Amino acid sequence: GIKIINRFYLIYPLILFFTDGLSSLDMISILLFIFISIAFFLFTTFIIGVNYKKINSRINKKSFINNFKIGKLKESNIVFALYKKEIRRFFSSPFYVVNTLIPMVFLLLFTFALGLYNINEITFIVDIEGVGNIIKELLPIIISFFVVLCCSTVSSISVEGKSLWILKSLPIKTKTILFTKIAVNLTITIPVIIVSCYIFLFGKKYDFLEKIIFYLTPILFSVFISFLGIITNLKFPVLDWKNEEAAIKQSSGSTILIIIGIGSIMLSISLLIVLMKFVKIALLGINLILIIIICSFYIYLKRNGEKLFKELDK
Repeated sequence: GIKIINRFYLIYPLILFFTDGLSSLDMISILLFIFISIAFFLFTTFIIGVNYKKINSRINKKSFINNFKIGKLKESNIVFALYKKEIRRFFSSPFYVVNTLIPMVFLLLFTFALGLYNINEITFIVDIEGVGNIIKELLPIIISFFVVLCCSTVSSISVEGKSLWILKSLPIKTKTILFTKIAVNLTITIPVIIVSCYIFLFGKKYDFLEKIIFYLTPILFSVFISFLGIITNLKFPVLDWKNEEAAIKQSSGSTILIIIGIGSIMLSISLLIVLMKFVKIALLGINLILIIIICSFYIYLKRNGEKLFKELDK
């Protein structure tokens, strides 16, 4: 037990706050865990961003969109061609990639640090009977915490900058453009979610419904944050940037997204702790609420997306 405790603390020191919160149901400790994780994430992003400034400035001198030929749209499916263009655009910017992928890297580190152990062994850390079950029930939301911090859509329109008019002039429906940008973020997050969930579930005793909920919850949070990001970017675009970092990090949209994303996780954790005796019902309720919100976002984009997109850069 002692060796397991020391390994947990060595690999992921912040788990001290998390386990203290679980052992006494202390929300202050849980909030400290969340906010320190966010602060570390922002600090790491800043440090890496500074190192990428020179590279990023060189990339900005060249317009990626000029390499995209409309003629290719006739040779392949329009949606797939646009999707490939969005993927290339994303990976062409080091700062964009790093800023978006850091939460997924942290999720994988967290997964390998904790996921390879029997979840009940965590009981030794806080020495309280049943705490392993509490962590077990909260894991889908803990994974979702990292997921809501990963959102490429919140700046996917802004990074187009002054070249946005080219995208707007293409013979493509607005909803196709917007949903393709959403698809890029899902491409980034869902594979990592599946790997993390598989590792956590491997060799553990979960029934069929629990496994479905385990996978479904973070995936729905990913879809939720992807839709929210594109809507936020439509409402709060930054198109007159001189440095791409301003479009990606220094926008009110990014701040709003983080607040709403972290807020949704905190509410979910609070709900699960209060309804721990009915955790499956609570998780199903959270998933149902997410589905309703996602459907609302989808309807909103179909009705208002084209109008908002056309009004950009006027």
